[in-house]
Amino acid sequence: MHGAIIFGLLALAELAFQTIEQLATKFGHESNYYWAILVVLAMTLIYQIPEWSSYIVLAFAVMLTRGLLSGLLQLFKTRGKGLVSN
Repeated sequence: MHGAIIFGLLALAELAFQTIEQLATKFGHESNYYWAILVVLAMTLIYQIPEWSSYIVLAFAVMLTRGLLSGLLQLFKTRGKGLVSN
């Protein structure tokens, strides 16, 4: 059961990440602006509804975990192709 919950959270994080990146690409903007808007919205939500703070922190933690896992996978891919020399 816990595995399904973790997988679902990571899938939602991937969906949010891809949505933000696709919006930035579609409108020709830097994705940093969209991430900043997301953070401001989260801060506003936490200020307005303090009970949601743990859920919002969990969502950002899952998105951070997704980014770290994706970065590690890309590192191992490039290392296997010989782009990173020792």
